[in-house]
Order: sequence, then structure tokens, then C-alpha cells
Amino acid sequence: MRLCEKYLSEAEEFLAKKDYVQASEKAWGAASQIVKALAAKEGEELRSHASLWEYVDRLAEKLRDVELRRLWRTASVLHQNFYEN
Repeated sequence: MRLCEKYLSEAEEFLAKKDYVQASEKAWGAASQIVKALAAKEGEELRSHASLWEYVDRLAEKLRDVELRRLWRTASVLHQNFYEN
């Protein structure tokens, strides 16, 4: 969770500098770390993009929260923005 907080803080700094590419990647990093932390609490280690997507899908199903999937897709677009500018 500390890494997530670090990434969120850095994302805000990059936003203030209007460096949207770096801000996107830091925000994606924060989102992925949150998902990894949740999985770790359940004894699961996520080591790939596919495993992150699968875990979020299972979590959304378990919580009956379709909004969670939409938010995860949004976070993933931030990661895409980093590579495609």
C-alpha cells in the first residue's frame, strides 16, 4: 500500500507539471498495486496483466459490482496512454 500511495503522489506531481504521460503511468501503477494488495490479503500473488484482469473480474463477480470492471478498464487505459502517448 505504501507503494500505491507513492505512485498516487507522483501522479499528482506529474499532473501539476502537465506531464500526462508520466502521470498516466503512475496512476496505473497505483491502481495495479491496490489490486495486488487485495489479492495478497487473500494469499494470491498476481504477476501479469492477465492475472490482474482475471482477479478484478472475479472480485467484481464476488462483490456483484460491475462498476469495478469499468474502473479497472479506465486504469488500464492510463497504462496504454503511457505507451502510446
